[in-house]
Amino acid sequence: MDPLDLPPAVLSPPAVRNGAGELLDTLLELGVDTVFGYPGGAVLPLYDALCDRPALRHVLVRHEQAAVHAAQGYARSTGRPGVVIVTSGPGMSNTTTGLLDALCDSIPVVCISGQVPTTAIGTDAFQECDALGISRPVTKWNAQVRQADRLAATLRKAFAVACGGRPGPVLVDVPKDVQLAPVPPGAARNALDCAFWDLEAKLAGRRAYDLAGLPAPRPVTTAYTLSIGSPDDMACAAAAAADRPLLKVKLGRDGDPARIAAVRRAAPKAALIVDANEGWDARNLEANLDACAAAGVSLVEQPLPDGADALLGRIARPIPVCADESAHDRASLAALAGRYDAVNVKLDKAGGLTEALAMAAEAKRLDLKLMVGCMVATSLAMAPALLLAQQADVVDLDGPLLLARDRPDALVYDGSLVMPPSPALWG
Repeated sequence: MDPLDLPPAVLSPPAVRNGAGELLDTLLELGVDTVFGYPGGAVLPLYDALCDRPALRHVLVRHEQAAVHAAQGYARSTGRPGVVIVTSGPGMSNTTTGLLDALCDSIPVVCISGQVPTTAIGTDAFQECDALGISRPVTKWNAQVRQADRLAATLRKAFAVACGGRPGPVLVDVPKDVQLAPVPPGAARNALDCAFWDLEAKLAGRRAYDLAGLPAPRPVTTAYTLSIGSPDDMACAAAAAADRPLLKVKLGRDGDPARIAAVRRAAPKAALIVDANEGWDARNLEANLDACAAAGVSLVEQPLPDGADALLGRIARPIPVCADESAHDRASLAALAGRYDAVNVKLDKAGGLTEALAMAAEAKRLDLKLMVGCMVATSLAMAPALLLAQQADVVDLDGPLLLARDRPDALVYDGSLVMPPSPALWG
């Protein structure tokens, strides 16, 4: 099948992950399989999200104190922290006896309490209480999360504190509006999305590419990045990498024509692409594009700043121009037509493999060429992107080559040829 003819499950717009989903997915990532709780108004978003996560077993109790005691028993019998979900006000305050007992007995318990919306905190709203003040004497550590994109990091810290040193209980207070808030695309969402692709593949005993309806990945040729510097320094770097088939040249300052000319002289046989990093403007755009064309550059990434790139639609572009910072998600791609010829899809930017696959399909529909890029990161961050790279016109997945040390079971690079990941690494 055509790699872009993806299954409906991949191409249909996914439900936007909200704070409640982020919280529960982080619990799953941390190895939690059971939570003890009693529902209430301030945690209804969490209970709604639980319905979509059958891997999380919920044990309903008759009183919040009982939830903490049950979580203590779970922790004692399994050696893993017990997890509790309670609502705000009396729901949270009812946990104090259990939390104190866990503190005295050094039992790791993570209590997640709902809270009134952030705009109502401090107004004596219905079922509002000072969860942090009440729980401070009976926990090792507590925190209130007021931004959805801080939930994952806060929960990881909560588990580390609960289990580290002398174990004990911790409390994370989550206002209702934070549970409902959408989690923006970014590195944190990408990490969770790719982790769940990997988890599903391992549980199913299948490879991630098979689950996505994609063909088995093949080795691909990646660009190799040359950092910006003086023309002489860049020429030296280009000469050292001249045997690589594709070089990506970082530009974005005054004097770029001299830099790209120096690189071309030092690496006459290599294919060149340029990343201008939003560093050009109306004064030098056309001159810099002409200099790149004269040097045989095949593609220029993001010459103008995001939001200030309308000029690209009004000039003759001598070489293809690729959107990077201007391409956020699939909804942003339609506005790029006429200004850009290609789009650079990065999983960290898209928020994961799921959205990146959908972006690639939308780019094909809009007749935009596809580049697959990355941030500087280990092989684990590159591995999911290699599924997307199979359909790309340009691949830039050299992140591990720029590190002093990679992770175990790393990707194998033969020069600029990168091999598919092993199951031990990902997918």
